[in-house]
Amino acid sequence: MTTEQLIHECADLGVTVTITQLARWVQEGLIPSELRQRHGLGRGNGTEWLWEAECLPRAVITGRSLNINRSLLHASQALAEIGYAPSPPVLRKVLLECIAVYQRLMITRQTYIGSNHPQEEQYRRFRRHMRQKALDMPDATFDPFAAYAAALIGLIPNDAFALEDMQQIQQLFSLPSLKEHLETIDESLLLAKYEVAGHLLPTFTPIIVGMFNEFFFPFAKQLQEKKGQGTTAPSPNLDLRKLQEQTQVEGKRVITSNQGLGKLRLYLTIFLAALPPSDEEKWEQRTIMLKNIVCSVLEHFGLPSSPLTNLLEASKSITLDQKSSSAT
Repeated sequence: MTTEQLIHECADLGVTVTITQLARWVQEGLIPSELRQRHGLGRGNGTEWLWEAECLPRAVITGRSLNINRSLLHASQALAEIGYAPSPPVLRKVLLECIAVYQRLMITRQTYIGSNHPQEEQYRRFRRHMRQKALDMPDATFDPFAAYAAALIGLIPNDAFALEDMQQIQQLFSLPSLKEHLETIDESLLLAKYEVAGHLLPTFTPIIVGMFNEFFFPFAKQLQEKKGQGTTAPSPNLDLRKLQEQTQVEGKRVITSNQGLGKLRLYLTIFLAALPPSDEEKWEQRTIMLKNIVCSVLEHFGLPSSPLTNLLEASKSITLDQKSSSAT
C-alpha cells in the first residue's frame, strides 16, 4: 500500500499516524526497512514508498503503545511480544532489557549482589539470606537448591571445586552469561531463535498453565497461611483454553494477544540464544540434576512436581531439536 493508504488504514483502526512518524519508526527499526520499497511514478514524476501489508499491524501496535508510554523501547517490546520482531539491533535491546528487569527482581533488597564485595562474600551472604527464608528445609535439600539459585545469578565462586556442576550451569545460564550471549549472537541467528520461540508457544502454554495452577498458586497460598494471612478463597486458576484462543498462526508467524505469553516468547528466545551446541549425554545429566533438586524442594513443601518436571522435559526436547537443526 502507499503511504497515504497506510495512514488511512491506521486511522480506520483508531490510530493517528503521520508521514514523519512512519519514517522515524523505520529509522528506529520498529518497521524493518525491507518492508518498505521505493516505487517510481514514471519519468519526471518522482517516486513514492510502497509498504508491505505487515506494516499496518506494526504501525497500529506502535501507535497504540506510544499513546500509553512514549518510549520507543516500550513500543519495540510490545511488537516483539505480539509476534512482530523489530530489527535485530532493536530486538537485542528488548531482550537485554528483559534480563535487566529480571535481575532487578532477583536482587531486590540485596544490594551486595554485583557490588565490590568479593564473590565468596556475596555467595555466603546470599546463602544466609536464602536460609533465613527456609529455616526448616533440610540441608540435603537446601544446599543444592541454594547453589543452583546462586549459579543463575552468577555468584558461584570460581574456586569452589565442590560446586563444579553449578559452575557449568553458571557459565551457560547465569544473568551475566545470558547478557553476553545476547550481545554477541549473530543478528540473523537471533531472529531465527525468536521465530523458533514463537512456534514453541503452543507447546509450552499447557506446561506453563499447569506450573502456575499446580505449583505457584498453591505455593503462594501456603506462604500466606504461614504468615497468618490465610484465606478461604480458592486459589486462582489460569484458563488454558482462553490462552490457546489468544494465540494464532498466521502463515509462518505466531501471533498472541496475551502479554504473558508474549513475555514467555521473549524469555524463550533468550534461553535459545544461550543454548550451546551440546551433546545429548551432558544435557541429560544437567536435566536430571535440576529435576532432582526441584523434586526435593517441592516434596519439602508438599507440592506436586509434575508441572516443573514436564517443563524440564520440554526444555530437553528443545535442546535436542536445536542440535538436530544445527547439524542439518
